[in-house]
Amino acid sequence: MGTRQASKHAMLSLNDIVEDSMVFLRHELQAKSTSVSLDLALAPPRVLGDRTQLQQVVLNLAINAVQAMAQSGVERRCILIRTVQLDHETVCCIVEDSGPGIDPTRIPRLFDTFFTTKDTGMGLGLSISRSIIEAHGGCIRAENGSGLGGARFTFDLPVANAFDVTSCGTSHPG
Repeated sequence: MGTRQASKHAMLSLNDIVEDSMVFLRHELQAKSTSVSLDLALAPPRVLGDRTQLQQVVLNLAINAVQAMAQSGVERRCILIRTVQLDHETVCCIVEDSGPGIDPTRIPRLFDTFFTTKDTGMGLGLSISRSIIEAHGGCIRAENGSGLGGARFTFDLPVANAFDVTSCGTSHPG
């Protein structure tokens, strides 16, 4: 069993987290003939968070999209990852795919521990992702209606401010 390390919060760019995550996925994307497009916000505000944990969320959402498209047999396999500043207090990451979408009856349970829609899934990835995003003061959600025709996963994070920098040890337990 692995040991859980204390989270290390720092001022981070959501764009950097997305870009770094795609480097890790390069071989998986090539192996599954999946193209990824990035549409990153110009100079979004920073978030206070744990780089590794937030990368884990982006990786999980992208890998789920790759696997859903491969399992369904869709020919055109595309993922679009966007970052957007929603307002002065919130930045957002959106992961969309060209897959089959999500059975609407399963959406309410997607983030439940041990719930899976995959043949070989353990049902932990989305549950862990939700825990990470909520521990960072954000929220995560899933829906159909992606501009690419498949599923859309979105997570929001609060923008870091001067208060966060001075109190990161107390306001964000790890």
